[in-house]
This record gives sequence, structure tokens and C-alpha cells, in this order.
Amino acid sequence: MKNAILLTHNILDQEEFKASIPKVQMNGTRLIFEGMTIDLGKQALMIKLFQAFIENDDCRVSRLNLIQKIYGHTDLSGTNPQLLCDFHNIVKLISRARKICETGLYDGINRHWMWFDYDPFTSEWVLVKPRYVRMTVAG
Repeated sequence: MKNAILLTHNILDQEEFKASIPKVQMNGTRLIFEGMTIDLGKQALMIKLFQAFIENDDCRVSRLNLIQKIYGHTDLSGTNPQLLCDFHNIVKLISRARKICETGLYDGINRHWMWFDYDPFTSEWVLVKPRYVRMTVAG
């Protein structure tokens, strides 16, 4: 049986890490990140999507939360037939938003950020987080 290693995290390090991530802002229909701007124009659902993430301090949102904020559902029970359709539509909306961010908020030099990364452990999406480079050992 393998020994389990318990890792402890320093809360101050986590707070510093969160503070190091640039903030995404909305100004009317314009999305602003690191001095770059995307005008979402008349894309009402896309604007609601970004606002749902920006309203949360940690920019993490679950699928049910997104459905409530974007489509305005109050009945989130399993008997709501529209819910399954909206689950699918949220995934498609996030996919489109990811493409918009990856192309419109790219400075042409580096891709330091991952947009709308899904965390299967918490069942939430994270608006933006640093992209890590995988290192391999040559051998």
C-alpha cells in the first residue's frame, strides 16, 4: 500500500497567487484584460456569461449557477425538461467565449492564460488562470 503524503498550503501564498492574476473587467459591452479589449457588441448571452464570472470574487462558477444567471431559471430540479437543453447550451456558450478570449485577448507573443478551464473536482469553471508549461526529463 502506498504512503499518502499530506501537502499543506500556505494561505498567504494562495492569496498572493490570486492577486497576481490580472483582473477581467466589463465596461458596458467591452471586455478588458491586460490592456486588451474585445467589444462583445449585441451578444447579450456572452455579456451575461462574463458578468456571472466577474461577479464572483474567485471567478469560479458552477453550471447550475450559470443557468440561473444567464437563462433566469428558478426551477433547477431534475423534472425541468429545459434544464438538460440549457446544460448543453452553457457548454457551447463557454466554448465560444473561450475562442473569443484566446483570439481576441492574445498579444501575439505568449499564451500565458487558460480561459474557462473546467475543474471536475468542484464541477466549476474558472474564468482565467495561468497556463503552465509541462516540463519533461530527457533520458
